[in-house]
Amino acid sequence: MQMLQQPHQITILYSQDHEVRRVRLNQPHPAQVTPSWYGESVGHYEGDTLVGDTVGIKTARPAAMIDMYGTPYTQALHVVERYRLDYEAAKEAQERAGKENVRVPGWAPDPNYRGKGSNSRSRMKAS
Repeated sequence: MQMLQQPHQITILYSQDHEVRRVRLNQPHPAQVTPSWYGESVGHYEGDTLVGDTVGIKTARPAAMIDMYGTPYTQALHVVERYRLDYEAAKEAQERAGKENVRVPGWAPDPNYRGKGSNSRSRMKAS
C-alpha cells in the first residue's frame, strides 16, 4: 500500500489488483452518498495522525463479509481509521530499500524530514 498526499486529498494505492482509494481532506460527507466498493471517505489530521471516516460501503451480496472470518456487515457500516507513521520503522525500511532497489541517480530522500500533518509533502534533495 502507498499513500500519496495532496493538499485536498490522500490517494491510497493498493498493490492487490491495482486498486485506488481517495480520502477527501477537511470536508464533510455529502448529504446523499451513493454506495460504492470503498465507500465515501473523508479525513482530517489530529496532530500527526490521519483520521479517515468512511460510510456508504456497498454490500456485494446479502451475506457480505468484512473480513476472512466471515464477520457480516450492512450498508450502515461506518469505519474510522487512524494512520500514523512510525519514523524509525520507516527509516529502516527506507535504508533497506536503498540497498535492495535501484535508485534514481542524484536524488535521495531528506533524512531529516518529519512531516507536518496536512502540510506534509514528499521532500527530496539532490545527493
